[in-house]
Amino acid sequence: MLHFIGGLTLQKEHDKVSLSSIAHHGINDLGPFMMKYLLISVLWAFLLVFVHGQGPVFNDQTFEVSESSAIGAEVGVLIATDREGDDLTFSIVINADPDNDQVPAFLIDGDRLLVADSGDFDGQEEEALSIIVQVSDGVLSTNALITVNLIGPENRISLSSSVLPENAIPFTLVGTLSTTDSDSDSHSYRLLAETEPVPSELIVYSDEWIYLDDGSDQGIAWREIEFNDEDWLSGDSPLGYGAFGSDTPTTIVSFGDDSNNKIPTTYFRHYFEVDYPLLVDSLAIDLEVDDGAILYMNGIEFLRYRADGTGSFDDFASETAGAGDVLESVSRFVVTDGLAQILREGTNVLAVEVHQANGTSSDLWLNLGLEATLRMAGA
Repeated sequence: MLHFIGGLTLQKEHDKVSLSSIAHHGINDLGPFMMKYLLISVLWAFLLVFVHGQGPVFNDQTFEVSESSAIGAEVGVLIATDREGDDLTFSIVINADPDNDQVPAFLIDGDRLLVADSGDFDGQEEEALSIIVQVSDGVLSTNALITVNLIGPENRISLSSSVLPENAIPFTLVGTLSTTDSDSDSHSYRLLAETEPVPSELIVYSDEWIYLDDGSDQGIAWREIEFNDEDWLSGDSPLGYGAFGSDTPTTIVSFGDDSNNKIPTTYFRHYFEVDYPLLVDSLAIDLEVDDGAILYMNGIEFLRYRADGTGSFDDFASETAGAGDVLESVSRFVVTDGLAQILREGTNVLAVEVHQANGTSSDLWLNLGLEATLRMAGA
């Protein structure tokens, strides 16, 4: 049988004689038997060419394929010609399998070269894969080298945008950025307005508070957001009795039955909302209190004022508000540490216990403002 494999090769059973080797070594180097075999083979070759034509013409080809191509994706169309117009069939003689999973990289469907195992496409390991493809007209066949270059996926970035108003508040959505990385994973990013951060008011003066003024020991459960405070009283701030400077409270709370032995501790709770707790850079507390206070955020203590050593419900404050020549005023505190641990997304509760300085104190007062300063996303 005569085969054409990257050039003309004459083959009979297990013996093979290459015309190129003959040209290299010379006719005279061949023995009598091989000379006879060569002449017969050449005559046989010319007979086949005379009877069946010259066989297919199939040149080497090069394709490109993305590393992220799916199984079944087309790599390219194999092109071969036959002068006699015979029907041609393609088959893979030597395939590629870089990942050694016994699944070859390519398959052939008609004249189309397709992806069979995209796991073999790793541009960091191999920049190109080479296979040998054979084309046959049913009698004669020819092989060609097919080279497939591996290319990384195209980096695609798309942006969907919206109109940004002139008075946009911080973190107003500008648009969505989508991209695909080299591993074919999709990522989306929210683009926010680069406006100067503005404090967000969480609690303001005159807000309504829930309170308990019966002098009971509430332990620690009352500080938690899950605590049931349905039986507590409510009223707008400021809350208390007596006066704070020249101001009087909006909501009067009880000091008990004995003006000479007033309740040491009164409890207050207020709920507020936080949308993005991880973006809260700081909390600013404007506190008007008489005499001392301990503040809890969702059950965690984060500030105490004039309450050094105060630990029990019947303990008094460590200092007296407005003592001596010091006028009662607003005290401002800024908290920056540990906010991610005390704030929650959604509903939060600020619990405050106000302690009197002594049992004969003339006044009790609570008025409080709470502001959150948000950091820019990604900052």
